[in-house]
Amino acid sequence: MCNAVFKAEYYVGQGVRGRKYMILGEPAKFAIVFDVVKEWNTDLSFNNGVLMISVDWKVYPGNEIVNATLNFEIPNLKDCMSNIGVDEQLFELSKDEAFTKMYDLRFPEDWDVDEDYRFDISPEIFSDNDCLIFAVSNGTQVRVLASTNLEYIKTESRYNLENIEISETYISIEEWNEILSKLDI
Repeated sequence: MCNAVFKAEYYVGQGVRGRKYMILGEPAKFAIVFDVVKEWNTDLSFNNGVLMISVDWKVYPGNEIVNATLNFEIPNLKDCMSNIGVDEQLFELSKDEAFTKMYDLRFPEDWDVDEDYRFDISPEIFSDNDCLIFAVSNGTQVRVLASTNLEYIKTESRYNLENIEISETYISIEEWNEILSKLDI
C-alpha cells in the first residue's frame, strides 16, 4: 500500500452551479468522490452519477459503482456532515464498540426510543447497498468508521454486526470543514 500523502481536489468541469470537484479530501484518510455521468441523465433534474467515500484507502459503498442521484445525496450528505455529534466517551471507544454503539443509537432495538441521527453520515444509496458510515467528534477531531457488505437480518430488522470489517480514520475538524465547504453539486 502506498504511504504517500495524497490530497486531491480535481477540477472536473462546470457543474450545475459552477465548479465542482471529483475528489475532496485525502483518500488515505477520508475523501468524498463524486461526479455527474452525463450518459446516465436525460436532463439535469436528477444529476445521476457516481458517489463514493474513501476511509483509510478503502472505497465505499463497496466493490460496485452504484448510480447515485447526486441532487439528493450530496445535500443530504452535507447536512449530515454539518451536524455530527460531539461525544468524547463515544470517540474513545474501540472501533467495534463505537461502531456498534452508533448503530444502536441510529437504529434502536426498542421501537419506543427515538433514533439518533447525529453520527450517521451514510448516503441513502450506501444504506440501500448494505454499507454504513458513522462519524463522531471529540471537539477537535472527527473519527470516521465504515463497513460494507453487511448482512441484513430481515426477521430482526437489523444488521448482523458480529465479525465485521470496520475501516477507521481520524481527521482534524479543519480538514472536515474544508471538505464540507467544497461539497456541492
